[in-house]
Order: sequence, then C-alpha cells, then structure tokens
Amino acid sequence: LAPPPASLGSSSSSFSFSWRDPRMLYFAAGTQSIFGGSLFLVFLFLRLRCGWFTRLGYELLWQSLGTYLALSLSLARMWNSVAIGGDEEKVWVHNPLASESLTILNLQLLGVVLCSFGPIRVHLAALPLLGAWLCYLGVNCIWGAPDISNFPLLMAEMLLLSALSLHGAWRSERLARAHWLQQHIDGQEA
Repeated sequence: LAPPPASLGSSSSSFSFSWRDPRMLYFAAGTQSIFGGSLFLVFLFLRLRCGWFTRLGYELLWQSLGTYLALSLSLARMWNSVAIGGDEEKVWVHNPLASESLTILNLQLLGVVLCSFGPIRVHLAALPLLGAWLCYLGVNCIWGAPDISNFPLLMAEMLLLSALSLHGAWRSERLARAHWLQQHIDGQEA
C-alpha cells in the first residue's frame, strides 16, 4: 500500500484538537450550524404540527432563527477555517474555494424556505434575507473572499435570488389575503 499524501497527514498525531487547526475549526462551525438547523426544524415542527407559539410573537422567533442560521452558514465555510488556521496545502485535499457555491446555495435555500413555508409576513421575511447578505458580506470582509474576482458576482447573485424569493412570498401573501377577504365577504353576506 502506498503511504497517504502529505496533505492528509501521515498519522493520527497530525490532527491536533486545538483552535488553530483548520479541521477543528471547520468541525466546530459545522456542528454549530447543524445544532442551529436542528433547533430551527424543532421550532418549525412545534409551530406547524403542535400549534405552539401561536400567541407569542412567532415572527420574531422566525426572524431570529433565520438570521442565526444565516450567520452559522456563513461561518461554516471551509475558507474561514483555512484563513484562521493556516495553509490550505497542509489541510485540504480539495480546493476550499469550492465551498463558496455551497455556502451561497445554503443561504438561498434558507431564504426560499423562510419565504415559502414560514408563517411570516413579507416585509418581515426580508430581514433574515438581509441578515444573510450582511453576514456573508461581513465574513468576507473579516477573513477575505476566497476569490475576489467572483465576489461581486456572488453578491449580486445573492441579491437577485433574495429578491426573487421575496417576490414569490409577496405573491403568495397577496393570494392568501385575497382568499381571506373573499371568505370574510361571503361570511358577511350569509
């Protein structure tokens, strides 16, 4: 058998459980992101299936959870761990720049789920989407963008997809209001 490549490390002693090791940083950020996503799904289940949080200001709950997930998804990209922890050649077998597309996709998926399925009004759904955009921008300003030539294009893509998500949510809310108004008018006539 051939020895593993030098980039993978030759023994288990090459992995240190320190906060300067990029693999540990990536693991910690990913774990925090999974915890936040699980919490989001639990609240979603409790709201939709069990009828909890109906009298509370649940829109604030959805906003804060959406913003939390946006921040955690922005922090859980590979480039941040490499920028903090060290040289990517010593850590990653693949290129950490590829995680940018996954980060953008996850942030937009969060926006689509929030706008399509969240019981939240459109003007309030814009705040977590703006939070996702600002979190991504802030993380790139702190640790640097992996590919600075693609950064303006990625930011424009995020804004366009957020605008489309909000437009879809606005149309859905408009139809729901028209349906409610029609039922309300029919109820008064009877």
